[in-house]
Amino acid sequence: MISFLKKAGRILFNFDTAFKDIKKEKGIRSAFWFLLVFLLFTQLFMVVYYAKVSLPRFGLDVELDVSVFLVLYVVTTVLLVGFAFFRPWITTLFVRLFRVGARFQDTYKVMVYGASPGYMVTPFFVGFMLGLALFPKVGWWIVLLIGLGLVSLAGLVFEWVLRVKGMARIHRIGYFYAVLCLYVFPLVLLIVVEVVLILLVGGVYLFAR
Repeated sequence: MISFLKKAGRILFNFDTAFKDIKKEKGIRSAFWFLLVFLLFTQLFMVVYYAKVSLPRFGLDVELDVSVFLVLYVVTTVLLVGFAFFRPWITTLFVRLFRVGARFQDTYKVMVYGASPGYMVTPFFVGFMLGLALFPKVGWWIVLLIGLGLVSLAGLVFEWVLRVKGMARIHRIGYFYAVLCLYVFPLVLLIVVEVVLILLVGGVYLFAR
């Protein structure tokens, strides 16, 4: 745990030095364990967010007792671990448009370590979202919500900066291309997939009539 905290501190406050160490790491084992520790911590808060904010939006009222908490905790953690492999794999494919020899393990390390600020502000984000959903927006509550929201936003922006900076360096591509590969192309792909699914469902519906 001490080693984990030292690494997280270097990433947050001295990324240039941390990046040199990241480049030297063999494979993704260190990055995987780093991610897992963060997920085991942040999901303690995110489960409350899922139960009190996300699921009710879909009409699902969840009584957050111990058993439900554990189920949500395990399921969401496993899903996020899997997504943490899928997202860098997709991003690596995009990077190869500009750098043919781009490696998955480099993308994985940058995306995991670069997400450190976002993980660090998770309690603030959950507090902000719960405050919006459950508490009155008057008086000192407004000040508290603004503070929580600003901290959450700062962590998210810092995460974007570290990921783009790390991606550009480790794959030796421009910052513009790093932004495209990390955020623009995946968004476009998601939109295309959604459009295709809508057309398929619409076609099946019309055919079945």
